Amino acid sequence: MRIGKVIFFAAIFLFISECLFSQEREVHTFRLWAFLEPEPSLEYKPKDGEKLYQYALNGIKELAPFLATGIAYGWEFTFTPSDSVRKVDEFFLLEPIQNYPAEGIKYSKPEIEDGKFICAVSVEMPDGFSERKKIWESIAYQKLHGVGSGPFIKGAEGIRAACEEAVKTAVKENLRGVLKNKPKEITGSVIFQSPPAIHVENGRYVVNADFFFRTSSVVPYTVF
Repeated sequence: MRIGKVIFFAAIFLFISECLFSQEREVHTFRLWAFLEPEPSLEYKPKDGEKLYQYALNGIKELAPFLATGIAYGWEFTFTPSDSVRKVDEFFLLEPIQNYPAEGIKYSKPEIEDGKFICAVSVEMPDGFSERKKIWESIAYQKLHGVGSGPFIKGAEGIRAACEEAVKTAVKENLRGVLKNKPKEITGSVIFQSPPAIHVENGRYVVNADFFFRTSSVVPYTVF
């Protein structure tokens, strides 16, 4: 009987601890929108049983995990500058440090305005986020701003492409002012300071984003 009580109270303690820990986690909530139709100037007819806003909501749910990854974990990048003399093409690759699970994202406060479906997206930060955030906000990381664009016709994929280009332009601009000679390869990591601003301009999605940035390695050319 005594062992049973010990197990019971241990279970209660673990349950309470888990609840308290969960309450302490930081939650980032931001507004995200998508057009109700693939092309606002054309009439979109929902499929059988599909709600008017379903197309837009699907686009938001496709994009949200990517943005959540950039807010909670960030990406590692590999960048090779173009070099016409060496006949090297530019190469830029973003890889998530860890993907944010789609099922962990919550959506609320939906509204429709000016042909857009808008809702609040809530993302709970992972374990250790507060400690890592202190490092990002220290001198170990730089603060960069980048602008990128992506094809409007591709919807959420176009916004994602715009975000990736914003990271690339920010990294390129920063390195251009720091490195005198073009390196063979540069690696590092970036993470959103805050959710990016998204708008449409001249048929393209345009993203303005602020990042924390750090260079991990710079590999020079050993032979010209």
